[in-house]
Amino acid sequence: KDFFQDSGNIALFDGAMGTEIYRRGVYINQCFESLNITNPDLIHQICRDYIDAGADIIETNTFCANRFHLTRHGYEDRVKTVIQEGIRIAKRAAQNRGYVATAIGPIGKLLEPFGPARTEDLEEQYEEILQFAAEEGSDLLLFETFRDLKELEIALQIEKKLQTGIPVIAQ
Repeated sequence: KDFFQDSGNIALFDGAMGTEIYRRGVYINQCFESLNITNPDLIHQICRDYIDAGADIIETNTFCANRFHLTRHGYEDRVKTVIQEGIRIAKRAAQNRGYVATAIGPIGKLLEPFGPARTEDLEEQYEEILQFAAEEGSDLLLFETFRDLKELEIALQIEKKLQTGIPVIAQ
């Protein structure tokens, strides 16, 4: 974590996990995050390839690892396992040659009044995700591809409340 404390460092991130999964023959109608359980070797190889290519930071395969998304694919009771395995796979691939960023995307439901999600629903889901990432020892939290700044604000407020101590990147 010293790397993140020195503002003079430049970090090279990996490439897009979803694109790489698709390129390797897994089609878009499947739940990519479930591959952490059903095909961990594929995810490990992708992470490893990015490390071997020179990435300093690799992302976990957890972008949509939230209760709402996983419920649509029958994995509602495996959120913790999906997140923890995603982090473990990336750490094994990095082998102390890089840092692991837990990828956290939007929940996938619009907030009221534009959609059915209440603030409390999102707070609960982000708290769950962040606790699992902290328990597994994530090096970095990457909140990515948020289109709704209110949702991103909710996620960041939960991180601040939990005080994980994990460096955060939000985009």
